[in-house]
Amino acid sequence: MATLIAPYTPVGVVPGGELAVPVADRIAALLGLPHNPVDRLAVYREKDAMRAAFAAHGVPQPIVYAVFSSTQEASEFDWTAVRFPVIVKPVDGAASFFVTRCETPADVLAALPRVFGHRRSGATGLPLRGSALVEECVDGPEYSADCIVSEGRVREVFVATKFLSAPPYSDETAHMCADGLAPAVHAEAVSVLQSVADAYRVRSTVLHAEFRLTDAAGGLRVIEVGNRVAGDRISELVELRHGWNLEEAMVLSRVGAPYGGAHHPERAGRWPAYGIRFLFDGEPPPLLPAGVARIRGERTDAYPRTSDASPRHISRRTGYSLLAADSPEALRPHLSGAAATTGERKGGIAV
Repeated sequence: MATLIAPYTPVGVVPGGELAVPVADRIAALLGLPHNPVDRLAVYREKDAMRAAFAAHGVPQPIVYAVFSSTQEASEFDWTAVRFPVIVKPVDGAASFFVTRCETPADVLAALPRVFGHRRSGATGLPLRGSALVEECVDGPEYSADCIVSEGRVREVFVATKFLSAPPYSDETAHMCADGLAPAVHAEAVSVLQSVADAYRVRSTVLHAEFRLTDAAGGLRVIEVGNRVAGDRISELVELRHGWNLEEAMVLSRVGAPYGGAHHPERAGRWPAYGIRFLFDGEPPPLLPAGVARIRGERTDAYPRTSDASPRHISRRTGYSLLAADSPEALRPHLSGAAATTGERKGGIAV
């Protein structure tokens, strides 16, 4: 391998996924290439450190009740001041593995052993802490925001609506990229994301944020933010709707080039709304309602099956359909699973 790469001079190190971010930055720092601050790497991945950094920069977020490393700690914890329901999640997990909504302390104690036993990533083999974060459960519609940061400033923000399965798991089942948020809410999201960028001390990168809108004062609550390009083919939706390629933006950030080269207006589609709906074990492929067309899709067994996972966990996906629609209103019921399947659009087929 040394012979193969010898004629080339590396100009950047790009992480290929969430768990690769710390490794990529450490390699880039050793090579003297553009990278994020290495003293902040835990903040990007470990949710207790993330919460502390957000709190220091005024980022609105759920209340953290506890971090546990053993069942004994949880058994001895004083739960009287905790407002249920709560969310239990691994401090450094990925892909929503073992994230559970709990209604009682007994539910928390039942959920913890799976988190404690998850000490190595099945996808990468990297070690995990095996610790659990217990935090406030924030209700309200959930969104993702993918933003491009350049020279320390948030330059572009692309919002997508998330569709989730029923509690307690709330797995991601679909995404929609359309008109986005109301202008005032969008402005609030941009301001909050700038605070996130300040907390992360990033100069040039692509961030993937997940947040909810609540009825409480302040409204927006940040669930978590990855210092990476989104998964779940969200980047395809962003390019179809807005003409920006997030992968290119990330590569440009890692080589110190201007981010504007990732804008390709000619690639944007003509439809007002785009979405992706995932298919799952045991579910027949849905028909397409009027006003919705399929662009492409496939059936796949990309993830190893997990026997104790929820019915719509990522490990139970069997494929996807990438969709376009006349309007967000036409697409939303189909992505939520509530649409009647009484007629396919001419030329559209279900995968």
